[in-house]
Amino acid sequence: MEIQNLVDYIDAPYNMQSEDFENIKSLIEIYPFFHTANLLYVKAAHNINTEDYENLIAKISSSVPNRELLFKLINLSAPEVKVKEKSTDKKEESDTRKEIRERIQNRRLKRMVQKGGTLSHHGSSIHKKIVKNFFEPLTEELRKNKLNIGMMPEEIAELFPQTEEKPSETASERKETEREEKRLEREKRMEAKLKRRIEEQEKMSEGDLDKEKAEREKRRLERENRMEKRRLAREQEM
Repeated sequence: MEIQNLVDYIDAPYNMQSEDFENIKSLIEIYPFFHTANLLYVKAAHNINTEDYENLIAKISSSVPNRELLFKLINLSAPEVKVKEKSTDKKEESDTRKEIRERIQNRRLKRMVQKGGTLSHHGSSIHKKIVKNFFEPLTEELRKNKLNIGMMPEEIAELFPQTEEKPSETASERKETEREEKRLEREKRMEAKLKRRIEEQEKMSEGDLDKEKAEREKRRLERENRMEKRRLAREQEM
């Protein structure tokens, strides 16, 4: 199936008939996970009232997040084509002029109907919403010939690169970080304090003080340091 045919189906899904249904069916047999083709397949089945329509809608609707739009897509019909008649000041017109005017209007109407009525369909918000939600991104890539039917998911992903955002730090994570920084700072201060006391004790032990007393003082300071570290560890666990 030509890409332009798929674009035409997207632009005017209400015009699809039996031939279009078969075209999309053959496409799905090759690419069963082509989401857009599956949506159009259901719409075409609705248009021609196939026997397995109920089964198709049940199958496709399970993979569509917006059921309301799917319902509107299925029930979307061709817009009524209205040709605004130019007002005339003349109260009466000849039969010849009337016949000419009607022929012109009929030709305009015929051309618009052949094109699916899209020329007068600018005000249909439902159709625009359906196209925007289901088909617009794909259609744009089809028209640019960047996206081909049957491309693998990784190939499609390369056409739509996504930037990875660095996750922001939560309040609890910030609080935990600050608590850890404070704990490390307290440990550094305790180690520095212990080091100074030991150095002072060593200097004093070189003098008249009893070396055994100096050693006991050193062990006491080390014991205090261990106890302080245990206390800090318990605070960290809380």
